[in-house]
Amino acid sequence: MKKSILAAIIVAVAVICGVSAYAIQGLDETKSTRILANDGYATLTAESVGGTVSTTSSALLAAAGSSYPGVHVTDTYSVFTLDAAFINSLLASTNSDVISFQFKYNLAKTAVTFTIRDGDGNAIFAPKGRCVGELPYQAESSANDNHVYVLNPSSDPVAMSSYYPDAGYVHFQLKTNGTYTVSTKNASFSDTTNHWGRNYIEFLASRGVANGVGNGLFSPNGTVTRAQYVMFLANISMDDVSSYNSNRFSDVSSGAWYYHAVSWAVQNKITSGVSTVLFAPNQNVTREQMTELTKNFFNYMGIEMKPIRSAANFSDESKISAWAKDSVGRCQTMAIISGYPNGTFGPQGNATRAEAATICSRVIAYSMLLPQ
Repeated sequence: MKKSILAAIIVAVAVICGVSAYAIQGLDETKSTRILANDGYATLTAESVGGTVSTTSSALLAAAGSSYPGVHVTDTYSVFTLDAAFINSLLASTNSDVISFQFKYNLAKTAVTFTIRDGDGNAIFAPKGRCVGELPYQAESSANDNHVYVLNPSSDPVAMSSYYPDAGYVHFQLKTNGTYTVSTKNASFSDTTNHWGRNYIEFLASRGVANGVGNGLFSPNGTVTRAQYVMFLANISMDDVSSYNSNRFSDVSSGAWYYHAVSWAVQNKITSGVSTVLFAPNQNVTREQMTELTKNFFNYMGIEMKPIRSAANFSDESKISAWAKDSVGRCQTMAIISGYPNGTFGPQGNATRAEAATICSRVIAYSMLLPQ
């Protein structure tokens, strides 16, 4: 239980990303030993732990438009990584020429307060792009690593958070300034104790992305509907889907529990339905449909789908629908999905709740390894 569900892919990602260095006025190429820093990102470093680092808008803009993937902001203890989309969005929201990044910690350093301010001291945060935090952390030896996650400033679970015990870090995506705290939650079910998907199910349930079916049960071998899987993805995104409204599909009523999630998925090009007017919300999601929705989710989140293992030759590859071949191939080489022990993929087979939980858990862990 001490192994994170995707700890093994850390080395693979590090190998394929390589190392490069550039220099931009106002930013340096100093690298730390952290997982995220040995990858050609520009780095801004505060003078003290729990300190403040300031730079100019022009320097950040130069980084966002260069060969840098983004900027690491660090006080040598925790690291916050801003991708180019986040930087551009941040600068578009202010006219200030000075941008400051402030770090604060609780006594145990299990909580970090990260605040971005403009030259007038006003707190600002980008509405687009990705800001990913990295906080050193070592769980108690008796803890279940898959139960470790992060709470946001509102004390809600951050779905996009993952603990890597071998490296001793927790990674999490920020949606706003404020205090982010490492926490744990015992998310177990009586019918998953000996199930192959137990770790993935508990990883996802601890973050509130997928709950059980009641009476302490998860029903791991039960099926998943298309609406349920879209809801899983919406929960992972941490978007406020309540503002999304779409009347595109005649079989998705405005009063349905999945209405806003499906509207979110349509407007962000995660799904186009089973036809121009039908979504089939209560139809079981197939394994190939699940990979297509997952690929589209990665595209929406701005996460590059980099392969970390060789392509598999499924014995039933000819049965994979033409529209799904790319998504199945990408998800398989990213270690997001696997085939069955007999060498098949089962593209038209109904996905189980355990399989859906596994894919969603791997989506989170993969996304948190490296801001793309």
